[in-house]
Amino acid sequence: MFLLKQFLVLIFCIAIYLFIPTSAFGSCQYGFSDIYEKLSPETQRNLTEAGINSMDALTAETVTELRQSGFGENSLNEIRAVLLEKNLSLAEDFTRLEFLGLSSWLRGKLHRAGIKTVEELVEKTEGDLKKLGFGEQALSIIKAALSGRGLSFIVDFTKIESLGLTPRLTGILHGASIYEVSELTSKTEWDLLRLPRFFKATDMRQIRNSLLKRGMWFHFNPEDSSKIESLGLSMEVRQILYKAGFRTVRILTRKTDEDLMDLSGFTTFHLNEVKAALSKRGLFLAAPPKPFNFNPLF
Repeated sequence: MFLLKQFLVLIFCIAIYLFIPTSAFGSCQYGFSDIYEKLSPETQRNLTEAGINSMDALTAETVTELRQSGFGENSLNEIRAVLLEKNLSLAEDFTRLEFLGLSSWLRGKLHRAGIKTVEELVEKTEGDLKKLGFGEQALSIIKAALSGRGLSFIVDFTKIESLGLTPRLTGILHGASIYEVSELTSKTEWDLLRLPRFFKATDMRQIRNSLLKRGMWFHFNPEDSSKIESLGLSMEVRQILYKAGFRTVRILTRKTDEDLMDLSGFTTFHLNEVKAALSKRGLFLAAPPKPFNFNPLF
C-alpha cells in the first residue's frame, strides 16, 4: 500500500511537470511581493499608481512604457537590477537603440546626434549620418545591426550609391568628384570614358543600364548633331536603337523602314516617331532598293 501511494505521488508530480507551463513555476518561485519589497518607496508608489501588481504585468512592460507612466531612471535601474537577480527582465523594447545590440559608445554618439530611437535611425540616409560625423566603420556596424533585424536606412535616390553600381565603379566616380546622380547625368559619355581605370565595355554598360531603369540618360552636347540623342527620341526608342548598335544619325539614315521593323520590340509607332524626328532635320530613312528589271530588248 505504501509503495502504491509513492507511485501515485510520482505520477502526479510528473503530470504537473509535463502539463503546467514552466513560466508558472517561475511565477510561484519568484513572487511579485519578493521583488516589490526590495524596491524603494518611490518605485513602489509608481508601480501602485501604474496598476502593476503582478509579476506577469511587470515583465510585460517595456522601458519606454514605464517612462511614459512616470518612472524615473533610478526606479528603472532598480527594477532592472531586481529582475536580473531572478533571471527575469522587462519586455524587449524594439524602439530603443539597445534593441540593435550596438556598443554603448556608438549609442552615445547617436544620442548626441539627436537619434534616440530605432525609428529615428531608419529615417536617416547614410549621407545624413556622414554629415553628423559618422565614419565608414561606424556606418558598417550600424548597417549590419539594422540588417540583422530586417531594417535599413532610407535610400537616397539622389546619391550615386542608389544606382546599385559596383564598389569599384562607385569609387571611380567618387574619385572624379561625382557623388550625385545629377552630377553623373550632367556628364557626356565621352567625359566618363576619359576617367582613369574606366572600362568602356563593362563600366559604361553598367551605368547605361542603371540610368535607363530610372528613365535617365547622360548629358547631350547640342553641338554634336551626329549622335542619336540629338534627335530627341523617347527613351524607349533610343534604348532599342542602342541595343541594335545604332549610335549615330548617319547610321540610322542608312537603314530602311524594314530594317527598323526587324528590330526586337520596334513597332510602327516607334517608326513614325523616328521619321518625324528625322524630318525635322530634313533627313529621311533610306529607300528600299528597287527591283532590277532585266529587259534584253532595251
